[in-house]
Amino acid sequence: MPRPLLIFDLEGTLGDIFLADEYRLRPSLFLRPGLVDDLQKLRSDSEQYTIALATKAIPKQTELFLSYVQQQGFEFDGIHQSDA
Repeated sequence: MPRPLLIFDLEGTLGDIFLADEYRLRPSLFLRPGLVDDLQKLRSDSEQYTIALATKAIPKQTELFLSYVQQQGFEFDGIHQSDA
């Protein structure tokens, strides 16, 4: 039996990402409180969900977010990056 699929949207749902620009010296991540812990709890539930990310963020923003969650010990099962 296939695992249930959970798809999360990055922009405004999981958090917001601001890249370095003339006003910011370095990128900033504003993520929902407990985001990585909650994703890990979903992953460890007995039903074992498939967890995916869908985003319209530019690739640099997505890479920054994915790098952060990977450093915290979480990886998405799938990623959909839309150009629209």
